[in-house]
Amino acid sequence: TTSNQLTFSAPSIVENTDLTFKVTVTDDDGAQTSESMTLTIEPNIIASFTLSGEVTTGKAIANANITAQLGDLQFTTQSNEVGSYQLNINVDDDYQDQLLTLSATGSSTNSVIKLVSELGNINDVVKLAESHENKLSTNEHIGLKLSHLSTAVAALMVQQNSDQALDNIEQYQLALNNLNFSIVKTYAAMNKYLIDNINDLPAELVPDNFENTYQLFTNKQAISSLFYAFNNY
Repeated sequence: TTSNQLTFSAPSIVENTDLTFKVTVTDDDGAQTSESMTLTIEPNIIASFTLSGEVTTGKAIANANITAQLGDLQFTTQSNEVGSYQLNINVDDDYQDQLLTLSATGSSTNSVIKLVSELGNINDVVKLAESHENKLSTNEHIGLKLSHLSTAVAALMVQQNSDQALDNIEQYQLALNNLNFSIVKTYAAMNKYLIDNINDLPAELVPDNFENTYQLFTNKQAISSLFYAFNNY
């Protein structure tokens, strides 16, 4: 407002993005005129690669909605009828050292199925992808298999992080190092049984405030109630 030059910080983007600026000038008599200018901002992509995986509990989950979360960026796709998916990822330089998280939800809008996999530091994923011609499958990274097991690991990592979502590499590594794999196996078995039988279980077995299968397993009290309910059932 006090200069004839405009400066701004370009947003973090992964594709060419148009930004439009408009200036309006008013003279002494209240007359106005405006002028607009559009600039195309280009991303600084440091890596592009393809993830190939599957959504399964041993039974394929068809047509699941897949989301890769990298900071505030999201990349989406859908699994096919046998639970397989492919997802293209473009990494802007502003997102180095961020965590890459995969999630899958059921195809219907009222589905309570949610599977999650923590892939870790994006820099490590990029290096791994570059060493495999920018294509990663479950053979190179087991985390690309969204399953009852990956969800159990992700949920327990949240519990290890004081019940908070993982925000940085330090939190991720500390939570990973403190995992109890005996509990992971128990959680995974319960999660598989819950998902595979979700439409047949009595309503009283499902804890209150049940949003989805991932959210349930991040809640220690809810999962404890479910454990005893399953045993009695």
